[in-house]
Amino acid sequence: MENSLWTSEFFPYQLVQMHFIDQLLKPLPLKVLKNIYSNLHFIESTESDFTIVMSGDWDLPYLTFKELSIKTALRMGKKLGFFVDYSDPSKLYDTTSPDRLINYISEIGIPITIFIRANILRKKKIVNYIKRLVQNKLIDFGYHVEPNFIVKTKYDIAIKIVNNIEQIINEKIIAGRNHTLYFDPIETWSFYSKIGLKLSSNLGFNNSLGFPYGIPYAFHTPYEVIEVPQVLMDVCLWRDLHADIYTIKRIIEKLCNNMKRVQALAAVNFHLDYANYDYQFKILKELIASVKKFKGIFINFNYLLKII
Repeated sequence: MENSLWTSEFFPYQLVQMHFIDQLLKPLPLKVLKNIYSNLHFIESTESDFTIVMSGDWDLPYLTFKELSIKTALRMGKKLGFFVDYSDPSKLYDTTSPDRLINYISEIGIPITIFIRANILRKKKIVNYIKRLVQNKLIDFGYHVEPNFIVKTKYDIAIKIVNNIEQIINEKIIAGRNHTLYFDPIETWSFYSKIGLKLSSNLGFNNSLGFPYGIPYAFHTPYEVIEVPQVLMDVCLWRDLHADIYTIKRIIEKLCNNMKRVQALAAVNFHLDYANYDYQFKILKELIASVKKFKGIFINFNYLLKII
């Protein structure tokens, strides 16, 4: 599918974010945003100096490296972008369990929305794990929508999956996100509205960080769906920037400082499985430390819907 986001009526082509960190990290003032996007209603942070809606993707197929040969595990690790210690294959991790991230954010009181993809629901072990996570009041759940469903307008199948997740967690699903490369504003927001989702977090990029199209705020769309722009996805820091942890710290602090300056309300996204790796886990800690330093707060999507 061609990503028509680039030429959509909602986001002028000339405002497509470029791959220059300093430029990416400059949000547009609210007055300018209102002039450019007259059909969108922006939502500033009212809870604190700025607000980050924390989300985690859980969308990889069930895969246990321990069950594979070392050669196969190394090949798959490289293909999926995992940091594997080739000098010591015994350090291969079981990527199916996000315990490390969940335990850490629970310990320090960080709320998070976990976006679940349908393919992980095929395993009873994971379903049982999700049921245990439901007991954690800091966690809520969303639907990681299969991108081809939107292209082929598979509303009925998507609704069944949402219903399936809701039965597992005994709670209403209100938020969704799909692969950034398949995000089309009109198609996505319309699809989400028809399957009953109220919140979307798709406006953003997985290979760069900053304010997409200069937008630092969540906003009401014409499709009765609220879009929460994504200012950071974990993979861009270690996969695309190839930066050391000290450089990453400076970049994240600059992002948080600019979010504070405009009272931003936006989302960040981490892959739960990747947080099993030391380097990615350090990035998560740097983000949390920077948000606290600049007096921001974390919320999840369920809480967001209550305060706007």
